[in-house]
Amino acid sequence: MDFHLKQLKSLTKTKSDEVHMVDIYGIGKTTIAMAIYNDISFQFDGSSFLRRVGEKSKGGPLELQRTLFQDIIKGKRPKFSDTSVGINVIKERLCTKRVLIVLDNVNELDQ
Repeated sequence: MDFHLKQLKSLTKTKSDEVHMVDIYGIGKTTIAMAIYNDISFQFDGSSFLRRVGEKSKGGPLELQRTLFQDIIKGKRPKFSDTSVGINVIKERLCTKRVLIVLDNVNELDQ
């Protein structure tokens, strides 16, 4: 586990205006992702660990947007009327923040 955490930490050293995506393959993906999330999330203005994205996205991304926004803002549950409103609100409220978002169990690119 320490080996994996060390490798992932090196990939998360970013400047404030950079976006990084890291894919984790193999056995124990969720465990490794949660360990790195718990280890570095305090370094960010906000963070969210979205579990079972593949399952939850079947009904559309609206609920995932709401969860993401609530996790990062640490406030009331947002009442987005649809995904395009959610996209705009998330962009507007988070564009100046440094955030960590972990998407667990993503099965397809469009998720």
